[in-house]
Amino acid sequence: MLMIRLSRIGKKKKPFYRVVVIEKTRPRDGRVKEAVGTYDPLKKPAEIKLDAERIKYWMGLGAQPSDTVLQVKSVEGSQVTVLELRVHPEDLGKVIGRQGRTAKAIRTLLGASGMKLRRRFTLEILES
Repeated sequence: MLMIRLSRIGKKKKPFYRVVVIEKTRPRDGRVKEAVGTYDPLKKPAEIKLDAERIKYWMGLGAQPSDTVLQVKSVEGSQVTVLELRVHPEDLGKVIGRQGRTAKAIRTLLGASGMKLRRRFTLEILES
């Protein structure tokens, strides 16, 4: 049986994936039938390049996409909602926090809620 799944080709701590068509019994990075796209989760927003025509071809031959590939495809088709947080210049340091920890926590919460709602959110902090 054929599967459409991710194959990691990135270095340690720097993930980069190929979307590949591969036999289900082969290891994650084993010999592939065809590479049909790439996924770079480190870029903001994550960069996804898929060859839809080739994916349809392989699915017509019976290839089954993995759960992760289905999530990547759903993220690719969604729109990004930008939320602007306008802050007085005196309060900017409080909102961003030490080394950006507070802003990072807010972005993490937005990302988690976005996953639940199957939407993509980004936060921009602006001085008003």
